Amino acid sequence: QAELYDGFSDPGFQEALAELEAIHGKAYRNYTDDHTKLFLTVQNKVLPRYGFETGQAGVLQMLSVGAKYNDDEEFCSNRALLN
Repeated sequence: QAELYDGFSDPGFQEALAELEAIHGKAYRNYTDDHTKLFLTVQNKVLPRYGFETGQAGVLQMLSVGAKYNDDEEFCSNRALLN
């Protein structure tokens, strides 16, 4: 989770996200393919290091594996930061 947070916190990513949100709004209000493409720029670098595929398939794999930690307070706190 820390590596994803670092990637999403990167100034270049944040700049691209701000530009995207100016056009489409926040992802939680209006999720678009452009949001997916931008998020994958970080996820595709991090997820393969942990055995997950690139693309949406890897994100779904990660979410499935992570679901078993839904009762872990630290995991949930970190997930909230990512969202």
